[in-house]
Amino acid sequence: MACEVKKLGDTTAIICSRGRRPLRCLHCGRPADLLCDYPVPLSATRKTCDASLCGACTTKKGGADFCRPHAALWAERAGKVEGRP
Repeated sequence: MACEVKKLGDTTAIICSRGRRPLRCLHCGRPADLLCDYPVPLSATRKTCDASLCGACTTKKGGADFCRPHAALWAERAGKVEGRP
């Protein structure tokens, strides 16, 4: 357990935590080590989706990792751009 001493005005506080929880895959719940790279242009705080993904559930497209919904959207948009049915 990690503890940190903080000074809050005239008071000293000790804050203890177990650390950050490990990320879990959006699709299967296993430990995740990847994030979805799909661009989210209308988001005020993020520039990519950032859904947590494990290696088995990611879809690789051009060196980027996509969650399943964004992989389908990417494929749909790529098909329209290339003139595929």
